[in-house]
Amino acid sequence: MDQTKICPYCGEEILAVAKKCKHCGEWLDGLHSDRHQGKGVPQKNNKKKFYYSIALFVGLCIVGGCFFLFCGEGRTSHAPNDIVSKDSLRFVARLDSLNAELQKVDERISSLSSNHSSLEDFEREDAAREEKEDILGKLYAEKSMLEIIPSIREKTGIASGKIDNVDEQAYRGIIGKLYVKAGVLGRMKALAGKMSINPSHPKCETQIRQFFVLNDDVENMNLELLSAEEITNERILRIKWLYDGLGTAAKKAGDIADLNFVNYAIEQKKYLKEEFGL
Repeated sequence: MDQTKICPYCGEEILAVAKKCKHCGEWLDGLHSDRHQGKGVPQKNNKKKFYYSIALFVGLCIVGGCFFLFCGEGRTSHAPNDIVSKDSLRFVARLDSLNAELQKVDERISSLSSNHSSLEDFEREDAAREEKEDILGKLYAEKSMLEIIPSIREKTGIASGKIDNVDEQAYRGIIGKLYVKAGVLGRMKALAGKMSINPSHPKCETQIRQFFVLNDDVENMNLELLSAEEITNERILRIKWLYDGLGTAAKKAGDIADLNFVNYAIEQKKYLKEEFGL
């Protein structure tokens, strides 16, 4: 009877002189041992794992490519409202950032106002309040753009649901001009708000002069952007900012008995009321 032995790979009984297992097909003579990287791992299983890995990798590449093509930044076409939606999200992001800045400034003002130990403390508080007015002006600009975007859709081909290069250029042109104007309006609003911060005649006079320089800029821009009625209504709104700012400044000056400034503010308010029909 022929001598037998156990195959080290599959555990079946084979001839002692066999060079290859008749059950699992593995070589037993040691000449082919480099085919195996681990103990008792059949060559067929290694091949299967290799093929499965290749198939998995190719599948992931296909899925990732499809996602990038249809959902990612690699798209070459826009959905009807894509441009408008993206711009709206940008304005919302800026609003969030500005609101965070505003909160920090408010905290700084609160801290400074509760700890006045020197003249420098009052000056730092005034500087923080002026910074706050600048932020409020920027917030006004971003909010106004967010509110006006729906009407811009009606003035361009975007509203029809069809977008081509001409439509997009028209939209970008209007957005650009309105954003510049919104920035100027924000600066005007900030100037009006700053009038009540440590009011004085020379300082307020400079602020009024700056306000009307910016007002002229807006008037020129509005000739292209607004109807005659819209121009008049917006002009009244802008001048009312200045009128209210002077009123708040006069009240604060009255609290510290600065009658010269109070009289100056009253004269300016009277002029605005008569000139612009407030």
